[in-house]
Parts: sequence; C-alpha cells; structure tokens
Amino acid sequence: MTLNNNISFRSTAGKKPTPNIFEAFRQRVQADGGTFEDNGAVETAVRNWNSNRKLLITPTAYKSGKAYSIIPKDGSGDATVDRNCTATFVDSNGIPQTAALNELRIDHSTGEPCILVEGQATNYVSKRNFQLWGVTRATATDLGDNIYSAVATDLDPILSLSTGYFGISGFFKVEIKGVGSSIGKNARLFVIRDAFSEIKQLPFVLTGDWQTIEIPYTFSAIPTTKTDVRIDFVDSAVAVGDTAHLRNPQLSEISTSYIPTNGAIATRLADTVTIPIPTGTTQIIETLSDDTENIITTIPATYTIPVGLFKKIEMFG
Repeated sequence: MTLNNNISFRSTAGKKPTPNIFEAFRQRVQADGGTFEDNGAVETAVRNWNSNRKLLITPTAYKSGKAYSIIPKDGSGDATVDRNCTATFVDSNGIPQTAALNELRIDHSTGEPCILVEGQATNYVSKRNFQLWGVTRATATDLGDNIYSAVATDLDPILSLSTGYFGISGFFKVEIKGVGSSIGKNARLFVIRDAFSEIKQLPFVLTGDWQTIEIPYTFSAIPTTKTDVRIDFVDSAVAVGDTAHLRNPQLSEISTSYIPTNGAIATRLADTVTIPIPTGTTQIIETLSDDTENIITTIPATYTIPVGLFKKIEMFG
C-alpha cells in the first residue's frame, strides 16, 4: 500500500516491513552528509503504521546540529540539536563513546537505541587518574583508555580522594569490574562529609563484567571543608593480589552520563533538541526507554524534547 508523505511501505503481520521506507530515509540522510545507524529503530517504529502520523523521529540518523525525521520525508520535520560541547554515551557494544559538538547522542545503556537528552551537569572528581588518588594498602596502575588497575597489597585496600563538591546531595558513581580471584568478592562505595562527620555507603559485589555502581546521597548538612569519595574492598576473604579495574569516576549534582575530567572539574552543557511542529498537530507522543508513553494534547508553540531516554517522538493530527 502507499502511505502519506509519498513513501511506499508494505508489511505483513508478524513480518518485517519491506525496505522501501528504510531506503528512502537512509538515502536522504546520506545525501545530506549525515550519519545513519542501522540499529532497527526505523523498522520498529514503522511496523505499526498510522496514517494520521505527521512526524516521526527515532534514534537513527544525525549530523552536527541535526536529527533527521523519517516523517515528513522532505526534511521539514528535522530537529535541531544544540549542545556546545562534547558529551558521552554508550554504544551498542556497551562501550563509552564521545559525541561531537551539537551531535545527537544515540545511547544503548538500556540495551536498545534511545535518544539521550540531559541537562547541564558537572563532574567534581577532577582526578580521573586513579594514580593521583589517595591509595592505601593497594597499588594503582594505568592500563590506558582511562582504565586503572587497583591491586591489593594488604587487607582492606582503599582508594580515596577529596572532591571540590560542597552540595548537600548528589550522586557518586564509578565503573568497576573484578579480575581473577576478586570476582564474587564484596566492596563498598562511600561518600563522606567533612572527615567522617557523616558517611553514606553502598555495598556491591565485584563481577567479571563492567558494572556502573552509583550511590545517591543526601547529607544532613552542607559540607564545610570537603566531600570525600572512597572505594573499599572489604571481603573477609580478600587476599593480597586481588585486583579490580576501574574507570570513569564521577560525583555530580544529578544522575547523569559520564563527564570526562583531566585534572580539573568539568561541566557538560545541556542538550537542546527542538522539533518543528507540523500544521494540524493535535497530539505528541514521547515513547521512553521502558515503553512508557507521555501523551501531550496541549500543543506548544515550540516543542523541545525533555530530559530522558526516548525510543521515538511522534506527532499526530
């Protein structure tokens, strides 16, 4: 059958759609010098077709300053992307990557491609190099690619540092995995106010895969001297030589993607993704990463994607 916007599309229940719409979209993106990610988002979005759909954007295609709309096919629905700095995201292989200035982030941290939109945030852990941390009863070695190896030289090895953050609440996180004999052993994350005036902690178990451990915390008072973050390897069976790999430590006001630092605190600016609203639009549907739908029926003069992870943005009328 033939759908609106003059895009040919045929499908059979339970089968993938023919590649006509896919190819038309891909060719438009590539002709404009954009990047097209064949990640299945287009096929998923068009499988349940609605002829009243005036606009469709998925986490598929972009170039600097732009996110491409599948509908309308003429580009009049393309979004503008503004973020005057680089920013990180997780690719389809689970590996942290960096998006260029004003580039849409297609994030796979949930296991599926999503448009990632975040507000401004700061990482107050300036010393991403663990060799610069205070290290007690352990050694820290740079393995390259911002990965550091912490090896116990005695029981209860500790990595710790003071940060420049003086907020009453925040989030500390780090990516960590066990190596060899340390897999399955226990560890803890600590956030400490003013030299142990107040302590928040989160226990976890070391695994052989990278895992992001994050502790949200709220202090009863604003720190007056410092906020410390600390990692302890505390299993009663810990042994000399037990090893953990760590990367991307972060303390920030909000839970957010990793913000790289290198000797000084760093701030990532907000993502602003603005989509033109087609004439006659009566409904906007935002599909989140967990398939929850936010339905908007009071149509704004200008639509900007809110903070979150989104599988698609649709407009109907």
